[in-house]
Amino acid sequence: MNTVFVLPRGADAGVSSFGDITAPPGRTVDQVEFWLPGAVPESLPQAWSPLPGVVICGGGDIRDIRHTGSCLRWLEALCGERRPDLIFFPGTLAGHELAARLGARLRRNCFPETRALLREGDRLFARRKVCGSNLDLDAEIREYPAIITVTGKRTVQNGGERGSPRIELRPMVPSLPEWLLEYEQSAPLPDNPLETAPLIFAAGRGLGSKAACDRLRRIAGRFGAP
Repeated sequence: MNTVFVLPRGADAGVSSFGDITAPPGRTVDQVEFWLPGAVPESLPQAWSPLPGVVICGGGDIRDIRHTGSCLRWLEALCGERRPDLIFFPGTLAGHELAARLGARLRRNCFPETRALLREGDRLFARRKVCGSNLDLDAEIREYPAIITVTGKRTVQNGGERGSPRIELRPMVPSLPEWLLEYEQSAPLPDNPLETAPLIFAAGRGLGSKAACDRLRRIAGRFGAP
């Protein structure tokens, strides 16, 4: 089976975003690829080469409103060329969104929050937790490619020989969908000072007036606190 791991945020997502997913029992992994809709890092983690002959396809990072649409077209083109059997996305917001939308484009089912792959004879199942994590649901994979989002924080493991990855640069073309005729993008918001501030002044309705709020703001300013 040809297996692909997609890192939607590029190299910084890390393989640790994926669960402990390996080849299903009784099936061999013929090819493993990592698709990065972003720049390929200068140094590659060893976990990115679980099998000899692994391929890494890197696009170009597009940080504006065109990113998601361009990324989907990039992934769709690779699917048509590479014809993978299993496509894994990390269980992040970006991973879930891309997986669902890619599944709609390819007219294939998406298996969210998969924790394991199971085999019964020639049948393959994706297992996930349901009913408040009290029950296991085994959904049968009947069509390929199967698009899967994975939960967990363990790395992808393989005990065999590690190979040197072949890196292919596939530029991602920043293009707009045909139905979007015009758009305007606002400047990115500055970082929130509350997330890094060592000291914060906070108040609620008990201040009673705008004047009291302004006075608290002046006091906070003396301490260098937001």
